[in-house]
Amino acid sequence: MHDLERQQDAKQQLETEIEELKGKLVVMKHLDNEDDNALQRQIKKMNDELEAKMKELEVMNRTLAVKESQINHELEEARLELIKLQVSTDMILDDTINTSDMHNKFLRAVQRKARARLLWIAVEQKKARCQTETRDGN
Repeated sequence: MHDLERQQDAKQQLETEIEELKGKLVVMKHLDNEDDNALQRQIKKMNDELEAKMKELEVMNRTLAVKESQINHELEEARLELIKLQVSTDMILDDTINTSDMHNKFLRAVQRKARARLLWIAVEQKKARCQTETRDGN
């Protein structure tokens, strides 16, 4: 996660540098300079630098997309594990409660509702953390 945050910070810095270069290029193109060849060389150099930074940004965007996909996959696996845990817990609890049928039905309903609520809270917290990390990085 920290690596992802660092990469997103680097992406923001690169985007800022690109915008600065674009601004400088606009200014340079509007300058009326006696030494036109030197100005043209400087503009070409800045264009080359801008192109390199744009390619770097493109690579960085792809890398971040892959990492975001991996995180979403991990979240999905965690969600499935929680569901499996819930099913296992249901089976264990169903086997261990030995009271009247009505009482059993009531307890199971309460337990399912409590587990569903806990599962929902856990998934929402994980989802919120990932969204925060992604948003903070953009």
